[in-house]
Amino acid sequence: MRLGFITRQATRIAQDEAKEIARVAGLKFVLGLVGAVLAVIAVVFALIGLYILLREEVGDVLAAFYMAGGCLLLAILFLLLSIRVRKRTRMASQAQRVEAIASEATKELRSISPYIMLGAFVLGFVRGKK
Repeated sequence: MRLGFITRQATRIAQDEAKEIARVAGLKFVLGLVGAVLAVIAVVFALIGLYILLREEVGDVLAAFYMAGGCLLLAILFLLLSIRVRKRTRMASQAQRVEAIASEATKELRSISPYIMLGAFVLGFVRGKK
């Protein structure tokens, strides 16, 4: 009876913890989404303002081409940065895996090195007797 009570309590605590984690994750997602939408709106208004300034200086058509070219260059820059970041994180994770394997291999070799030495000694003893 006591074990059942403890199990129910542990289950209830785990459920409450999971609900709290889900609530916080949902809140973070919604706040991040609102922030991203507002940032996009701000960028659009900034581009419109820049277009109006350029239009007065160089005319409608050239201002549109300048804006399109500038946006294209920024898009290419961000794409290249994202590729570089992806490669860097992939290389870092591969390096961590290699280090873990090397560490495990070193531990394994250290644990069997006395047996290797004993085998070499016995082999040398047997070969030397002939």
